[in-house]
Amino acid sequence: MDERLKLIFNSGLLEAEYRESTLIDSNIKVKWLPVLRCGETHRNMGLIEDGTWVVEESPGLRLLNKTRSFMRVVVLLEQPMDKVRDEIKEFFSQFKIDLDIDLVFPFVDVTRAGFEFGTEYWAELAFKWYEKLPPKDKALLKASLLTISDVKWASQKLRHKAKRELKTISQYNEKRW
Repeated sequence: MDERLKLIFNSGLLEAEYRESTLIDSNIKVKWLPVLRCGETHRNMGLIEDGTWVVEESPGLRLLNKTRSFMRVVVLLEQPMDKVRDEIKEFFSQFKIDLDIDLVFPFVDVTRAGFEFGTEYWAELAFKWYEKLPPKDKALLKASLLTISDVKWASQKLRHKAKRELKTISQYNEKRW
């Protein structure tokens, strides 16, 4: 839950944009704000009142609050990260809300989902997003990189790339201390 998002939601600035839907797992009705379209599907990714990201599915909303839940929006990796960042920024700027998108959008979680999806395709796309992350965020993906460096489904090229990135993270961490 991000306090900045919670404050924006509760400010009333976006009230005309709210939708009401049901959380699929709990049948609780919530107000939510569609922020971004997920790929070519008609699904939206947005925010509920407490600042949690959700994805629209039939017949309601799914919380994006665990690594596996972000696999529902892994299709975002098919777009350049900068395009996704610009779409989110554009959404909030139409309401004169200036946010650091990197602090409020779960770029690391979507990237992790791509790494952990278990296919070469999604892992390659996740690496494209990974390259755009700041070093401190890259360090959060160390466990995912360790997994990729050793799994059978990943090509040798992909495993070596993961190993190189692990070395870079280690060097970054050594410099910080």
